[in-house]
This record gives sequence, structure tokens and C-alpha cells, in this order.
Amino acid sequence: MKRTIIRLLTMFTVTVTFGLSHPVVAETTDDTPQINTAIEYVKRVKTTTQQTESPAQASVRTTNDSNTTPAKYRWADTTITYKIDTGSAYYQNVWQQAINKWNDTNIVHLTAASQNPDITLAVDNTDNLDYAGMTTVKYYQKQKNNLFLLAPSTSTIYANNCSLFKYTTTERIHVGEHELGHALGLQHSDDTDSIMYPTVADNDITSADIAGLAQAYAG
Repeated sequence: MKRTIIRLLTMFTVTVTFGLSHPVVAETTDDTPQINTAIEYVKRVKTTTQQTESPAQASVRTTNDSNTTPAKYRWADTTITYKIDTGSAYYQNVWQQAINKWNDTNIVHLTAASQNPDITLAVDNTDNLDYAGMTTVKYYQKQKNNLFLLAPSTSTIYANNCSLFKYTTTERIHVGEHELGHALGLQHSDDTDSIMYPTVADNDITSADIAGLAQAYAG
């Protein structure tokens, strides 16, 4: 069974809030989004090769003890708008299939918008051959259900690497599902079957992912 390995690095812009050494770029208020950037590095690996994590990777892995995919963010409402920002009919279909998968949970309602979408779904190329996708999440200091409220964010599939790795259409849809899961507020899971597990080529949305999304958007 072939797998892709996805690693998550997180960077914050405000030192005083998160204790990192990045400079404070602005004084924030409740209406000023702080930028959280999640970068998924995707590599093709042999199933017989043991995988190891660097200390930086281990520090951002989320332990999932409750069999519920964890979340850190959520949108203010369950109706969330999106725009597929690509002229490729093939990737329009890939993204649409990923959208349909999350809509089938009946927890969130992703609806198309021509302007000012909550989530932009993009397709691009990258010079770094490790990347298959990236999600840039923006969020406010305000919280709901103890989760930070999301601001307009972007998920991107890197087409050149998906082709290089010889991903099938189904595998590319799974990459889209994973990235869209981040844009909805979900974090990585330790459940090896989860779409939010760092290795997702053969994975799809599970009951644990649905439970995590339901918990995030309750109330």
C-alpha cells in the first residue's frame, strides 16, 4: 500500500501570544486576524521504510486519545463559502469531489461564492518537490466553542508534484480533502485511517473525523 507522508509546521506572527522569537508586526485587536500557516510536506515513501520525525515535527503532532479528530479553529457559522480558483476542469472536479465529501457529513455546508469566499481552493506548482499541498489558515482572537474563529483562508494543491508522484485522481481528491479539513479547522490526527492523519494517500473521511468536526461546530 502506498502512502504519502505529510508533516505540519506552524508559524505565528505575534511573539507575545505564542512565545516564539518572531518579531511583533502589529498590535492586534479582536478584529485583527493573526496568521497561522500550516505547510504540508508530502513525500512518496516505501511502506517497508520506517518513518522518523524531527523534533520540530514531533512538537506539532496532535495526540488523539479520544478517537475524535482534534480541531483548533472553526468558522463562525456552519455555512461556509468557497471559490475554486483554477481554470483546469480536471482540478475543478478534484476540488469539487473533496467539497462533496465534507458536505456529505451534514455538519458544514460549503457553498460556492464568486466573490469574497471564506475559503479559496487553488492549484499551483512549486519548486520544492516535497510539497503536494499547503493550507494557509487565518484566524481571529475571538473564540466560539473554545476554538479560534477562522478568517478567509487558502488551500492549494500542487499539481506538478501530484503528477511527479503519479497520484491517481482519487489520491489527489484525498489531498484536497486533507487540505480542506485544515481550512475547516481540523488538525492532524493519530488515527491511521483518518483523512487528517499525516499520511493520507489511501485515507478518506472517517467517523473520528466526522465526530471531530461535529464537536468543533456544535453550538
